[in-house]
Amino acid sequence: MLIIDTKWDNFSDYINSLSNPAQKNYRAAKKRNADLDYCEIQYDEALVDKYMKIWERQLVHGEPVTWNFKINYLRKLAKKNKLKVFSGGDLAIHFIEKRGGYWLCHAPLYDKINNDRYLAKWMWFKLIEYAINNNMMPLDMGGGPNNWRKYIEDREKFPSQKYKWMYVPENIKNNPKDCTQYHYSWLTKKLIVSK
Repeated sequence: MLIIDTKWDNFSDYINSLSNPAQKNYRAAKKRNADLDYCEIQYDEALVDKYMKIWERQLVHGEPVTWNFKINYLRKLAKKNKLKVFSGGDLAIHFIEKRGGYWLCHAPLYDKINNDRYLAKWMWFKLIEYAINNNMMPLDMGGGPNNWRKYIEDREKFPSQKYKWMYVPENIKNNPKDCTQYHYSWLTKKLIVSK
């Protein structure tokens, strides 16, 4: 679990909590994608399926993607109001699943071969902004163990997830013992939050 806390007074405070390189990445991604709108859209199965198929035809971290689920799983989530879908203009989509006390986030889906505009970074930042502005539950960007502090402490053991740490505030990365503890309980299937 790579948790992004969404309880900020505003998105600017969140951005200012990030490392200098992360802030620079945010500004670059924002500039390169100024022509795009990021917004929540209705679940459109044909559109989601199209982007899932585009994603499967590309290498991600040097490997082809194989989905753990089929489109009918997302259809069921949408019917239960446990799925949010966002568009990045007509270039990308992003979907997240409502779980017990948090939102599980899937990677932004787009044509990586024909888009070199920091699109994924922009989509992640826009999702976080949306979540902060709409008082959503924490976001889980995925990867690592189910114990948040343990993941922070052992993050070097997960090199394929390294890019995600840009979205974690500096004080949390540097002081894991002082941050809110998130732990996923397999028994209750909920995110347990403690200090």
